[in-house]
Amino acid sequence: MKTPTHLRAILPAGLATALLLTLASPAALAGKGTPPPKLTKKPPPAPAGFKLGGDAKKGKKVYKKYCTKCHGKKGNGGGLMAKDLKVKPRDFTHPANASRTDWQLFIAIKQGGKPLGLSDKMTPWKDTLTDREIRDVAAYIRTFHSSKR
Repeated sequence: MKTPTHLRAILPAGLATALLLTLASPAALAGKGTPPPKLTKKPPPAPAGFKLGGDAKKGKKVYKKYCTKCHGKKGNGGGLMAKDLKVKPRDFTHPANASRTDWQLFIAIKQGGKPLGLSDKMTPWKDTLTDREIRDVAAYIRTFHSSKR
């Protein structure tokens, strides 16, 4: 059967749109990212007067070196290794991530996800990064969304 002339012009665009809608998640189309999982453990208490105090500019360098493989360059959890992980890496662009405290973020980076009841696939970086580098990368992660804590 031959395609009518008036449909030939719109058919490629229609197929491309259908493919995009099929492959893109509703969250991605809405620009909201993936919400963070709920904490299943109470985090250890923050030291009195804990302040993140990191340098986001320095943290960007640390993030590029250690974090992009899983969390992606844009912080959306779409790094090269993410596709092979059963539990997907955190999407830092989701607004709900702003509800995490600086202490929770610091602990997740330093000790991994397990102390917070999150995925144990999140590597603890305490043996690789200094506390200063952890504070810096946490400050950079905060730049992926406008609300900061």
